[in-house]
Amino acid sequence: MSDISVLLVGHSSSSGGEYEGVKTFLSSLLGEDRVYLGFLSTAPLVADVIDSIKDKDVMVVPLLFAKGHHFTKDIKNGEGSVIKLLERNGHNVLFDDKGLLEYDEVKEAISKIILKSYSLN
Repeated sequence: MSDISVLLVGHSSSSGGEYEGVKTFLSSLLGEDRVYLGFLSTAPLVADVIDSIKDKDVMVVPLLFAKGHHFTKDIKNGEGSVIKLLERNGHNVLFDDKGLLEYDEVKEAISKIILKSYSLN
């Protein structure tokens, strides 16, 4: 896994802070120069971040709960999608075709947070 970069893709953020925790954690495991964070509609834009990725292989990780419009058109399939941009720049793309809520571990973690935060347990 040493020759692969991870591109985290979020919808947008006014501060980016919501996503930085994921980037920081992955960077501590993979190295700062392997983990990138870009957004679809706010800076730093994914298109700008792609130019700084040096590894040939890139794993695209959508930080989106479900496979809606942004997932299918902006990240996966559209002509100007993240995957198409990476491929045009010569990258091999790895992509798990799932929204975050399709992972049992994520559903379980969110459920536990809801129970704790709202004192429901």
